Amino acid sequence: MEEAHPHDHISGLPGGATSRLAIVLALVTGYMVVEAVAGWLTNSLALLADAGHMLTDAGAIALALFASWLARRPRTARKTYGYHRAEILAALANAVTLVLIVALILWEAYGRLADPPPVMGFEMMLVAMLGLGVNLIGAMLLYSGQAHAHSLNVQGVLWHIVGDALGSVGAVVAGVLMWWRGWYLADPMCSALIAAIILFGAFKLTRASVHVLMEGSPEHIRVDEVQAALEDLPGVRDVHDLHVWTVTNRRESLSVHLTARDYSTSAELLCAARELLQTRFDLEHVTIQIEPPDFVHVKCRF
Repeated sequence: MEEAHPHDHISGLPGGATSRLAIVLALVTGYMVVEAVAGWLTNSLALLADAGHMLTDAGAIALALFASWLARRPRTARKTYGYHRAEILAALANAVTLVLIVALILWEAYGRLADPPPVMGFEMMLVAMLGLGVNLIGAMLLYSGQAHAHSLNVQGVLWHIVGDALGSVGAVVAGVLMWWRGWYLADPMCSALIAAIILFGAFKLTRASVHVLMEGSPEHIRVDEVQAALEDLPGVRDVHDLHVWTVTNRRESLSVHLTARDYSTSAELLCAARELLQTRFDLEHVTIQIEPPDFVHVKCRF
């Protein structure tokens, strides 16, 4: 006996979260252009690095909005899980882009360490302070509306914005040091710090994306605990072929075979197992095969 869910599990961000993300996307994209131009005019690698980080922020926000739209598309006969995995593939592509940006920043910073060029420190400081303000407004929009509580996508965007705010703080400090003390070495050092922040986010994003694509079990679910809980159900003789995996963020699935102790408990056992998995482990999309006590797995010729 198998239990499957016929519904499509259509999801997406709440309307309020979507509008807030769109506003933050407009702010970040607009200021990214300003910061890139300012970095080129002031000869500041730190500003250019921060603009690159803002580019990844804009990509992350656009990804969240696109994934929300794509997740609302119904599943098809050829895509039985719908389009949820597109979010994971795009996240992995975003992580690769982050690594490439880090490599470019570090290469340029290394070249400037030996002979740091003069930078317009005062102008750089003003632009970085304005960028910090934009990041703080974006973080407040996402946090105050509790949008981050509804989606891991929004949480990821929020961390992008927070990381960019830290980069802006570093650029402000570097600008002050160059304007006040003429210490131009602060610019490549600040750039390297921003690159480290970006690399940290890229590593986390890559690890999470690859884990999902490799059908890894969700971090908040321990498979051994699920196995033990199912084995403790009355009427269960054996639990095998247990698999728990993530389709996309906060969308987990489970399949398992349960061997019953007698023939009369199949329906009761199925209901008990479903209730256990939903109430204790928050697993709703489950497929359970109930096998009779004398069931023997036969090797088919085809």
